[in-house]
Amino acid sequence: VDERFVYACLPPLSARLSTTPPPVMLHHLPRVLPLQLRDDEDQVALLVVAGLALAQWIILRHWIQENREGHTFNARALFEWVPTLTSVSRQSIVSGRMPQAFPGQLGTTRGEERLWRQFWDDGPLDVDVDYLKVEGQRADLSKIRSTAQQPRTHALGMVFYQIDEMMHG
Repeated sequence: VDERFVYACLPPLSARLSTTPPPVMLHHLPRVLPLQLRDDEDQVALLVVAGLALAQWIILRHWIQENREGHTFNARALFEWVPTLTSVSRQSIVSGRMPQAFPGQLGTTRGEERLWRQFWDDGPLDVDVDYLKVEGQRADLSKIRSTAQQPRTHALGMVFYQIDEMMHG
């Protein structure tokens, strides 16, 4: 078969992305989180490990599956808007918005917590949310544990940024 014919028969990537059920792109991710909350006792967490390579994630995912029975998680590859800009990707993940929604913040990650809280405040559910920026130190474990175990916390966003800092440092 002629390669040009096969390529011509495929719809453009943008057409396929627009018809694929979410989440497909980073800003779609928060929109599926409220769907996981069925009653007042349910909790959902978004864990962002900034700077983690795909090969490292595969190892981590295997460890989680082997050592955390009873915990469920969804893992899926998503498209980024600007793959090399951590600040754009992380803000899209926590806000559920495209980068043009926060043009003055494209070079910083300082607005993540505000965007996370705003996403949930503007959403259909009235839930309590928390947000943690985790350095990756052993002392962070107790902070994570106490926040996650609070019955009032229904949606927890966490960004682990130590790997990203090491990569850029």
